[in-house]
Amino acid sequence: MAVIVSLVVTVGCAFAEGNPSDLGLPKSVHEAMKSNATCAKIVQTEKTISFVRVDGFSAGKTQSGDWIYFFAAGARLPFRANAITLHSDGKVTRALVDVEVCGTKSVSPQPVGLTRKVEEVSTRPAREEIAPAKDVSEQIKPIVAYTDEKRTSGDDRVRVKGIWDAVDTFNVSHSQFSPFNGEDKERHGQNTSIKARIRPIVMDDVKAGVYATYATGNSDTYTRSKNRWSYADYDVYGGGLSAAYKHDKFHESSMDLGILFQKTDSSTPVRNLIARQSEKQLEARYSFASNYNRKNGEAFIPSWEIGLHGIYAFDVDYSDNKGGNDKYNNSSLKMWSLIDLYDFNLDDAGDWRLTPSLNVELGYLWGKESGYIQGGPGFSLGLRKQEMLELKFLNPRYMFNGDGSRIYDYIGTVKPANIIRALNAEKTADYSSQGD
Repeated sequence: MAVIVSLVVTVGCAFAEGNPSDLGLPKSVHEAMKSNATCAKIVQTEKTISFVRVDGFSAGKTQSGDWIYFFAAGARLPFRANAITLHSDGKVTRALVDVEVCGTKSVSPQPVGLTRKVEEVSTRPAREEIAPAKDVSEQIKPIVAYTDEKRTSGDDRVRVKGIWDAVDTFNVSHSQFSPFNGEDKERHGQNTSIKARIRPIVMDDVKAGVYATYATGNSDTYTRSKNRWSYADYDVYGGGLSAAYKHDKFHESSMDLGILFQKTDSSTPVRNLIARQSEKQLEARYSFASNYNRKNGEAFIPSWEIGLHGIYAFDVDYSDNKGGNDKYNNSSLKMWSLIDLYDFNLDDAGDWRLTPSLNVELGYLWGKESGYIQGGPGFSLGLRKQEMLELKFLNPRYMFNGDGSRIYDYIGTVKPANIIRALNAEKTADYSSQGD
């Protein structure tokens, strides 16, 4: 507490304008306030502030430019803490306050009052010792209230987010591929997909919810030896359970488990063949991602991700106009890795960044009875720590056995939810990027 006394006195005597460093707050707090602040309020004064917690420091800033240093042990709102405020005119006040997320209705019937009168320290007086506020950490319990959240049980650790806050992923992707490797069967095609993950249930470091996906595409194949074209169109939709576990503030695991439904219509005009196949698929996906370097200010290899994705086809129903039974097995298994190479800042403020990347994928397709390797270069575009656009280009897929090789001219992904977060960054927290 002597440190607090010295800090208050020093700040009160030496500074005329509010500055986070004057309160002993690091530069990272000032940077985070630009893009990762959460809207909060002080219960006793109903004053709205921008709140951040960075590198173990809890801080706030009012619209008038006052900086507040909260001595709070917890990382989550709401909390009660001793607070030192450095006003824009240089004055310093200290008080015991309750801090909640904006829009929260306090659980207590009446606002909790200050345990002592707010004291004001002149900016230019002779130094004098200020009695520290009493430690009340053992006398009170945190107020359980969250923005757009509600208690789900007697366990205060479990809560439910509002719909918007619960959206972890909303991606729209489009890809196009063309022939590669001079094979007899030349393949052309494209695919468009949408994926969303909503994880509203939070307990400690675990988020849980559901995911949904939809994809549509086509593949046109020209067999040179037979001078013959065949065509296929398909639709896939479904979803299931989704969860994420934050190992620490730099590493996160993500998991999906669900059921998909696929319908495929195909035709070979020269053979007068028309076929349809419908099936169910069990989908399982796991990924592990790290952004350790990026969050520690390192531009080289700022983040990386590895993952495993499997599809098991079952309950397959095939029919064609010739009474055949030529079922195709769409089961597959793949492992992938995505590495961001370097963060290039595109403006002086560091809001915009361009990050080149490399990706590699190793898989097996049961329908072709062959493994494959795929990969190549790409890049992502970010705004205010939100990845808005990802593009992979000239990524070849080489099949180990038989035909099926192709080159993906591009695989582009737009992330509308992240775009909205970036444009409204002063009211949002830092979201980790979710891949496919």
